[in-house]
Amino acid sequence: MPYLRIRALGVSEDLTFRGKYPDLWTDGHTITVTREWARQSLRERKKRLLHEALHVAGYPHMPRVGFYSRPEDDRFSGRVLDMIERAIPLRI
Repeated sequence: MPYLRIRALGVSEDLTFRGKYPDLWTDGHTITVTREWARQSLRERKKRLLHEALHVAGYPHMPRVGFYSRPEDDRFSGRVLDMIERAIPLRI
């Protein structure tokens, strides 16, 4: 993810996790996704992966910009995804 200046990022799957939340998490430079994550729309899956990648890049939750831990409250990750998809420079 050169946009976030991350050199390496892995994704793994945990098919044994049965809960609805969290549906993905990060451990170092690996993001683990679950069946609940896979049930989401493509747009929502991208947003949630980006949310975790932002943590890997060093960004903490920031309520003042709408970056919350709960997906339904997180507006920041969606805005950043829009910027990446439109190739607009990120300014925080």
